[in-house]
Amino acid sequence: MIGILAAATIIIGVILGWWIAMVFTTARASFSQERMLRKARYGQDETVRTWTVAGRLADETLASEHPAPGREDWPQPG
Repeated sequence: MIGILAAATIIIGVILGWWIAMVFTTARASFSQERMLRKARYGQDETVRTWTVAGRLADETLASEHPAPGREDWPQPG
């Protein structure tokens, strides 16, 4: 009787240990995946910001190279 109880205890211990290890491994993998997604989103946000700044600088450069006509270019009265 004690032998059966010992064997059952060992089997339950092994199964419970495996289950706990699986839970911790899954949690670690999930955390790592979430961290990589945060890094990817950060990189995408930085790319959008960079393109926005580059577009604004390009617009400013074009505006300074080809200014819109001002009052000095208007026809002068008589």
